[in-house]
Amino acid sequence: MRALQGFQMAIGRLGIAMLGMLATPLFTRVLPSDEYGRLALAIAIAVIASTAPTQWLTVSLLRFGPSTTVASLRRRLSIGLPLSCAPGCAIAAFGGMWLFYGDPLFIAILVIYALVESGFTTLWMAARAKLSLGAFILGGVARNAFALVLVSLWSLGHNADATAVLLCMVISSFLAVLVLIRPLRENEGATESAPPLAAWLRYGWPMVLNYLFTYCLMYADRFIIAHNDGEASAGTYAATYDLLYAMITLPASLVGLALVPKLFGTKDPATRNSALSRLRWQTLACVTPVLAVILISWPYLSRILIGADVRNDDMRIATALAVSFAVSSFRFQYFNIVLQMYLSTKALTGITAIALMLNIPLNLILVPQYGMVAAAVTSLASALVGTLCAGALSVRLRRRELSTPPFHEGVLR
Repeated sequence: MRALQGFQMAIGRLGIAMLGMLATPLFTRVLPSDEYGRLALAIAIAVIASTAPTQWLTVSLLRFGPSTTVASLRRRLSIGLPLSCAPGCAIAAFGGMWLFYGDPLFIAILVIYALVESGFTTLWMAARAKLSLGAFILGGVARNAFALVLVSLWSLGHNADATAVLLCMVISSFLAVLVLIRPLRENEGATESAPPLAAWLRYGWPMVLNYLFTYCLMYADRFIIAHNDGEASAGTYAATYDLLYAMITLPASLVGLALVPKLFGTKDPATRNSALSRLRWQTLACVTPVLAVILISWPYLSRILIGADVRNDDMRIATALAVSFAVSSFRFQYFNIVLQMYLSTKALTGITAIALMLNIPLNLILVPQYGMVAAAVTSLASALVGTLCAGALSVRLRRRELSTPPFHEGVLR
């Protein structure tokens, strides 16, 4: 059953990611570089704003509630949705006024987008945790597909700008919310049992901060580039960054979906050690050739996937970013899993914080002089530091005997 669910999740995530990747070729062709940069910055603000409160409320209210019925889940959702949406809107409003203070309409749409995205993410994670894998996949596909269709239709009869594209994304996320609400209304069965809330309070909460630090690590450089070189440069950098990130990390994450359930689904040490060994070598075997193929073909792929006005042909940027994502993929798919198995979630989050504290000062110092090349190299440096720290701690932990509490899988999944 776990293997089948892992396969279904892999196929679903692949479809969702492919639709998400199609947004870059479309958006970079219908938007000039400065408008694409403005859109990329707005999306980054919304993602950061909605991540921490949404994850916190999702895992605490939905996964660890005292009751396991769908009716109880609905009640907790009715409480959790306003609580998770309000902080996201406030953060988005602050970020929007800081970056786009001369465009109140764009700021208003950004706040609405953060609101809808917070609601969508809460329902989406609830579908994965409690309702159905099918609803989770359908919701992700619907959001990305609706956005592509709406932007395509708009660009046929109008000159698209960042405001129009962001409005289309608001509508697509809202439609996806409607898709996810239906299973909540129709599913009357019991959901799976929940592990104790005390376990999450001890081991699970650092993972929420880890999500926040990770997204800040991903997006901080484009804000600094925009401040120093303008929105057009930020858009050029974001297009290369986002595509390379998806193309390199997605295959490695599919390997993890196949093997990680075996790690958390057994108490047999021999089975765990065997699965960990397979995870390590299969992740390396996946990431290495993917990296090589992308580096060789990127000059041609970039012409297909990125519009001419937004494309950057500097291979130094692409190489540094690609290698940093390959290194990070190995950390995420192997070292982080080891840390989670040994319940070292605070250390995992601390390592991400160290990488972030290295990344931001280096960007602030180097980007004004060296531009996007400095941002890419800084991304590589922070990825190496994070991976080396996680690797050193993982080696130490592997020397201990692993004793997983019964709630472990529910706390960390």
